[in-house]
Amino acid sequence: MVTEHGKVRWRPLGDSALITICDDPAEFARQLRVQKPEVCCDVVSSYHHLAVYFQPTDCAEIKHWLAHFSFKNHEHPPRVHRIPVWYHPKWLADLAAQLKRSPAEVLALHSSTTFKVAALGFSPGFPYLTGLPDELHLPRKATPARLPAGTVAIAAQQAGIYPNDSFGGWHPLGLTDVPLFDPRQEPHTLLEPGDQVSFEALDEKPSPPTYSKSPSQSGAAVATVEAAGPATSIQSPGRAGYRHLGVTPGGSSDPEMVAALNLLLGNPRHAASLEFALEAPVLRFLQPCQIAFLGPHHPRSGRVIKLKKNELLDLRSCPMQSSFGTLAITGGFAADEILGSAATDIRGQFGGQFLQAGDSLFQEGHLSGTPPSKSVLCWPLLFSNSLTVRVIEGEQADWFSDHLEEMTFHKSARFDRTAARLTGDPLAQKITQDLTSRPLLAGAIQVPPDGTPTVLLPEGQTIGGYPVIAHVIAADLPAFARARPGTTLRFQKVTLAEARRAYEIAQRELAILHTGLTFAP
Repeated sequence: MVTEHGKVRWRPLGDSALITICDDPAEFARQLRVQKPEVCCDVVSSYHHLAVYFQPTDCAEIKHWLAHFSFKNHEHPPRVHRIPVWYHPKWLADLAAQLKRSPAEVLALHSSTTFKVAALGFSPGFPYLTGLPDELHLPRKATPARLPAGTVAIAAQQAGIYPNDSFGGWHPLGLTDVPLFDPRQEPHTLLEPGDQVSFEALDEKPSPPTYSKSPSQSGAAVATVEAAGPATSIQSPGRAGYRHLGVTPGGSSDPEMVAALNLLLGNPRHAASLEFALEAPVLRFLQPCQIAFLGPHHPRSGRVIKLKKNELLDLRSCPMQSSFGTLAITGGFAADEILGSAATDIRGQFGGQFLQAGDSLFQEGHLSGTPPSKSVLCWPLLFSNSLTVRVIEGEQADWFSDHLEEMTFHKSARFDRTAARLTGDPLAQKITQDLTSRPLLAGAIQVPPDGTPTVLLPEGQTIGGYPVIAHVIAADLPAFARARPGTTLRFQKVTLAEARRAYEIAQRELAILHTGLTFAP
């Protein structure tokens, strides 16, 4: 354990986490999770690092807990897994050619090695495996490619297994049918940090891994999707407590917008809503209902709207006032609640629903009581083409000769729920060295080798290996997410105390909005 005067040295990770380096992060994290207080959202370990997550206002309580926590040196015999893999002849041949070895040599080296699970991340259940023989070290691919579920792959000094279909820059070797992550079963992951893994060659190609299916919705549908738009999903507040399994907290990209619309409709702030990016879906409502939306520039934006049976809502001709828009319904949309949330996890492919044409939408319930508010919401939309974003210095800030707060960037059109790339002069890096993957959180500003900053959003990966120059503070992340492509961005460095104060103010503004809508005529 790395200590200072007998104590663990904790450093800030943004304004919502603390991070340290220690000798046995997997065991330390396991003990912390067993005894964590309610205000601790999660504890995540990686190769050498461990991070504790919380809300910005709970930092003092977390520090007090950690200062009095006593780590026990326990020797736990590792769990051992033998995973069958069919070594794809073409993949094996391509990899062997790059390594200047025969396919038989590559297969023998990989299948005779015992690996250790260093961390889970990138996607739910994805294991980062250490112990790859030196003879198989190969840099990541320059261009990521789509890899099917069950792909066994290697990159640099690591091995891994892709639980779901996804893009990846690792070199594929073969396929397995072993499911690594199932949010509907206990335990949710097959592997955990500290486990040992070895691979056993199969003679025949296996079927893809199979996972439990979500139960189908019952009852009468409230709407059908006639056109889904490029990225429409059901979202609600994210999942706390599963980051250590590689599951991002996720949830709405703009929780302030969701909360405001739900309060306008008389819903709980956490009611499930529809989130869409750059273009709204086309919905036909099958029964009378009340909705409200923000994002599209429309005369009825921010108002409670009464819809009739069979009424069509088509907002595609309306320009978007924000990158992400939200549509809420009285009572909320019904969705499959998994791991404590109805939010759709795009990367893990579970949760609410990623909409497609022909899908049905269901209403969670009808609220009775006072009639809908006649108020009109404008906040929290941004009516400016520029935005100042407050940041906290990142761990690798001194690796760069450029200072983020002295530069101007623009939000690019290359964004989704995981991250948003910026455009502008590339950041010059004066220190270049390999980083082992370590815990991350939404708001981290990563800088890949091309020098282009990328800001992680709520569904960004849980661990990563690019240098982080700064962190967007929690209070400013919703405004950054909703900023339209082309928005001019400037960054302002603040202290942790200022970041926490800003978070308190943001929460107070929502409480004031709630009070105002409650007493509105």
